Amino acid sequence: MSNRRSSSSTTSSDNQFSDDEINNLIYNLQSLLPNSGAAAAPASRTRRPPVETWKVLEEICNYIKRLHRDVDDLTRRLSQLLSSVDINSLDPEILRSLLQQ
Repeated sequence: MSNRRSSSSTTSSDNQFSDDEINNLIYNLQSLLPNSGAAAAPASRTRRPPVETWKVLEEICNYIKRLHRDVDDLTRRLSQLLSSVDINSLDPEILRSLLQQ
């Protein structure tokens, strides 16, 4: 039984990230957020300021929720447009302009 514990603890420690690796991952996620300011930071900088991990993760969750809402809204609008228009009779340019509204 002790062999089992030691092998499982070795496995879990192999999967752990260093603080610097976690910071880099969080910084990279933050750079994907619009208006985060992290995207404007020079990529060559090796030492980045510490980030508040919980805050970045919260922002990312909120951003993903907003994206989901936007997709739902756009899907609903597209569905309404398609149900009210005969697509076969539309010029592709007109359809494109309708989708961009």
